[in-house]
Amino acid sequence: LLDDLGQSVPEFSIDPSAFKGLREAVLLSRELTLLEKALGLEGYSAGPPVHGFGVPCTRWEGAHQGYVAAQEERWRMNLGDSPIRDVDDTLAMMRVRATQASLPEGISSLYLQASETGTLVVVNESLSMEERRFQYVHGYAHALFDHGHRWIACRTDARHSLSELRATAFAGRFLLPETGLR
Repeated sequence: LLDDLGQSVPEFSIDPSAFKGLREAVLLSRELTLLEKALGLEGYSAGPPVHGFGVPCTRWEGAHQGYVAAQEERWRMNLGDSPIRDVDDTLAMMRVRATQASLPEGISSLYLQASETGTLVVVNESLSMEERRFQYVHGYAHALFDHGHRWIACRTDARHSLSELRATAFAGRFLLPETGLR
């Protein structure tokens, strides 16, 4: 996973120090996965559910998929209409690990999925606390929609891609549903 990321994300070759923090996060996630298996905890949750939405073809469809999935997830997790305060605990219930690390400029977060690490969202530590909270849930959206990918680098300049738009719509509506805002 790390070799694939190092070769495919050019920003890591430009800033090798950023790769160190990512390596530590992945190794820690791997150790947690091994510990869960040793304790027999890997069955306590199947992890994030798979949403059957296809790849969006339009911006409207991408946003709509994100909104619908956020509403379904809040309902499934029995979160009510209130804003989510503790994102870490909410994601941990779904066996999604969330951490921060120094990432190259232009990369806001990474979604990683491998059997040896589980689902891991690494957010750029240079972001503000609220931006990090948003990016954690954005990464959770990738776990729901893009489960077939081993990793996704969420770049600040790729916010117009339909899968990023969908994840962004999901994150906003998941953190604060429309009914909670009213």
